Order: sequence, then C-alpha cells, then structure tokens
Amino acid sequence: MEALQRQLASERAERHARARSVTSWILVVLAVIATTLACCTRLAHTIPDQAGRIFDLTKPRMGALWHLDVTPGVESVFDEVGAHYGGPVTVTQDLTVFNVTREAVVARQAKVNDARPPVHGPSQTSPVLEPQPMPPAWWSDALLDF
Repeated sequence: MEALQRQLASERAERHARARSVTSWILVVLAVIATTLACCTRLAHTIPDQAGRIFDLTKPRMGALWHLDVTPGVESVFDEVGAHYGGPVTVTQDLTVFNVTREAVVARQAKVNDARPPVHGPSQTSPVLEPQPMPPAWWSDALLDF
C-alpha cells in the first residue's frame, strides 16, 4: 500500500512538473507573439514619436493623427508628439473635415444625413423609362468580333 501511495505521489509530481513546463512554454509563446505584434505595429504605422518629428520638419498649421485608439491614456500620444512638435495636433477619424482659412484651421466631424435607409423589398411604383435613341450607324463598323 505504501509503495502504491509513493508511486501515485510521484506520478502526481510528474504531472504537475509537465503542467508547469507547458504553462511556461505557453507564456513564452504569448510573450513572443506580443513582442512580434508590437514590432509589426511600429513597422506598419507611423508611431507618435515619428509623427512629431515629421510635423516638426513639415511645420503644418495643424498636425493630424489618424488610425489611433482614443481610449484613456491617449494623452501619452500627445506627449510623444509634443516632444518634437509644438504646434496644434488633432486626432481624426472617418468623416473628419478640416475647414482651412487664412486665419485658422478648424477640425470638425462632418454632418451626415441621419435619415433612415430605404426599405428593401418590391417596388411600389413602376419606373417610367423613356425610349432610348438608336445607336449611331458608325457603331456597327466599330464592333469587335470575338
């Protein structure tokens, strides 16, 4: 009986060791994936530090950042841009409009038609189609035979 208990305890210890090993490998893989994603994001997008440098070189009247997550903590983005560029910067999104005058550049969201979309289904009216003119005679000479 004692030998059986030792064997069970040994097997249990081995299972725990394997589980710890698998967990460690999973954590390593997740860390590699996270690092790779962060690296790819920085390679595929202009990061705030780079945007600030570009704005400093080009001196726009208003810098615009797009494709940016505006969740809490976005202030750090402005800190990174501001390390290189002291002008105004705005975060834009789809339908952002810039009104540019001699006096100012104003960013705003476009006003869109909030009307309900048309209802799909059979038409309740019959379209009135006017007769189309006959094609010119020269078209028949220009036809391509395949």
